[in-house]
Amino acid sequence: MLWGTPRLSLLAVDEFNEVLLLHQVMITGPNLLQPKSKIMALMGGNAITDCYQIHPSSFTSSVDIPCPKWSDLKAAATLEEVAALHVSEANSLKLKGKKLLPIPPVMSITIITAGMSNAVVLIPIVSAALQEYDRTSEAGATKFSKKQNKSMNSLQTLISQLRQYGQVQKL
Repeated sequence: MLWGTPRLSLLAVDEFNEVLLLHQVMITGPNLLQPKSKIMALMGGNAITDCYQIHPSSFTSSVDIPCPKWSDLKAAATLEEVAALHVSEANSLKLKGKKLLPIPPVMSITIITAGMSNAVVLIPIVSAALQEYDRTSEAGATKFSKKQNKSMNSLQTLISQLRQYGQVQKL
């Protein structure tokens, strides 16, 4: 599952609403010197980072947390707007998930670059980064698709011309 994925990062939020970013997640062992395997990760974005061992149950332990709607979170562009979101205990949506959440590199880089760990402050920053990534990825995919279609049309034209001259046979 995790073997050989040094770009994998894990996200957790502690009881103080601080974001914990574990990066460079790797499994070590088992081998002659270390008979049991261990899940290890680094935490910190400076020249000095701490190394943590992650208990395997962290990946399977579930949480059930009341939270605002995703559309409300996505629409909140500032710290004040995020802090103003109200979650009623009675009819709230529940975030059902695991204690640790695997996240893509773009999120890891954004969190490390932001240089802060307050979840409320990071929500608009990470949301904006993900939206920008999606926007640029879609644009890149559209450009690629147009370029790919142009190449395919050129290839099909070439094949049809070669067929006319008996150079290519349809199988």
